[in-house]
Amino acid sequence: MAVIYLVECLKYRIGYFLLFSGKLSKKWIMLIGGIPFFTAAFLGSPGEDGIYVLMYFCVVVGMFLAMQSKLSVRIIQLFTLCFVLTCMDGLFGNFLIFYEPGQRMKIYLEDFQYLASSLMTGGVILLVSFIKSRLREDHNKKLLSLARKGMQPMVAVMAVSMLFTISGLGYAKDHIENEKFHMIVNWVSTISLLGIGMLGIFAIYIGNVNQKMEEMVRRELELQDLQKRYYEALLEKEEDTRKYRHDMDNHLLCLNALVDDGDIPMLKEYLMEMKGQMDLIQKRGYVTGNKILDMILNYYISLLAEDVTVSVEGKLHTALSLDEMELCTIYANLVQNAVEEIGRQRKGSERFFAIQISQGKTYFQTEIRNSVSDGSQEEETFRTSKKDKRNHGLGLKNVERVVKDHGGSLEVKKERFCFCVKVVLRNAEITV
Repeated sequence: MAVIYLVECLKYRIGYFLLFSGKLSKKWIMLIGGIPFFTAAFLGSPGEDGIYVLMYFCVVVGMFLAMQSKLSVRIIQLFTLCFVLTCMDGLFGNFLIFYEPGQRMKIYLEDFQYLASSLMTGGVILLVSFIKSRLREDHNKKLLSLARKGMQPMVAVMAVSMLFTISGLGYAKDHIENEKFHMIVNWVSTISLLGIGMLGIFAIYIGNVNQKMEEMVRRELELQDLQKRYYEALLEKEEDTRKYRHDMDNHLLCLNALVDDGDIPMLKEYLMEMKGQMDLIQKRGYVTGNKILDMILNYYISLLAEDVTVSVEGKLHTALSLDEMELCTIYANLVQNAVEEIGRQRKGSERFFAIQISQGKTYFQTEIRNSVSDGSQEEETFRTSKKDKRNHGLGLKNVERVVKDHGGSLEVKKERFCFCVKVVLRNAEITV
């Protein structure tokens, strides 16, 4: 019994570390908790069945006192840990039923089975902990991704297993004439069916959460990349501006010489070249008053060809009600769709991209217009023209979801050779 108690303590410690990466502050409490257990076991007061209940109680209470987290977190973690370890003990205990011990071992059969199942559970947990500590970070990410994808199939397997259990109990009920047994089967079947329903709801909820988390992670990575490119573009713009200012004296000398010579055509040509250089520098940094929107515009507009007419009008003066991820979801999708559509159009055609921002006291409006190759007027549901239709075409739906969550409006329409998207959202509430 002393060996069983120590194995239980180690099993719970390793399981707590594996499941929650937690450490115990007062490890000696679990050993001190064994004093009342050993005393009761020596005196034989709890009985054969009660001794295991007392041991389980001492281990769980000692574990609870040794944990470092908050009270509410301790309760949830300890309940989860007890549930997982008890299920594993029961699983290995069922395998040990088929073991036929010798005549001497039959005296200690229950103790032997309990110790063996605990050792097997502890060994599995220790092996998994060792593998986890040896895996690299990229492997851990792959395992987490695999676990997220396999969550719903695992829930389905659990539900089917519970249905088989209910069917087995129903079969036994038909062949056993015992009212108490019938009542127990009815209660167990009802609770199991309720659990299956809850598992289904849980699976749907987890699937939705995973989808949103994947979208958030993708947007966060995209934001980081946009931020890097944005700052690089700002540095290039600053360097070009510095060079232009450095050459300004020489430009003025040349202009003055052309004026003295009366060479007006050459003067106009020179001024147009200077204006072209200024326009190129200006295109490297559009400023709207919002850093996220600036990063999105400057990155995607830089992908457009030089013959595309670009127009960015308006500025934001007050804070917005959306966070960075939501802004990225809306405007990255809309601007990216516009730029990709322009890229599919024939060179030499009249291609343009225009965004207009206006902000009032309560709402702000963004209107994005881009040229399209198809001149037909359609105002029905717009479908993606990309080959991978399963993974694309979701951008506009994500935009609609975020806009709807914030009580805004989204208007999408197609005019002749022009695609227009208008987004209206609330400004951030000002608290005094």
